[in-house]
Amino acid sequence: MYEVVERTFRNHPDLAEALLRLETVLAVGTFVRRHEYVRDVPKWSRRLRDPDDAPVLACTAWTKKNENALQKDGPPGWAYRGTHAAVLGFGKHDVATIWECSKYGDFDTLREYREETWDRLNQEAVDFFLPGSGEAMLLGDLSDTKIMEPSGETKKPKS
Repeated sequence: MYEVVERTFRNHPDLAEALLRLETVLAVGTFVRRHEYVRDVPKWSRRLRDPDDAPVLACTAWTKKNENALQKDGPPGWAYRGTHAAVLGFGKHDVATIWECSKYGDFDTLREYREETWDRLNQEAVDFFLPGSGEAMLLGDLSDTKIMEPSGETKKPKS
């Protein structure tokens, strides 16, 4: 990972600081390894400058292996838009999986959706996260945003 960052950003003036921050982020991170990938961690460790990066490859390998199933077997009304990683240690989280839905009723469909492959994917994906580390956001298209002005007289905050 470090070698790719150094090669990609070799002329950037903040490279040294970014590498230090990346090292700090990776040092405090804890990865939960899938039992089926534990056997591969030593093999990956030998090929990496920093063997502690091997669990990241386990998550990457799982995502690549299951990306088609995530797209195909997701609940009706939901579209898998990809799994993305934070780069250079920037951002609150290491990885974000993005899903898109078009109406609030799709949340009911998601909650009630039962399908063997979907259930397996969710169970396996949970193993990559620490309890309580997840965060979800509901974003809407800016063009659908309604700005509402306050009605009547508004109170000014006390200073």
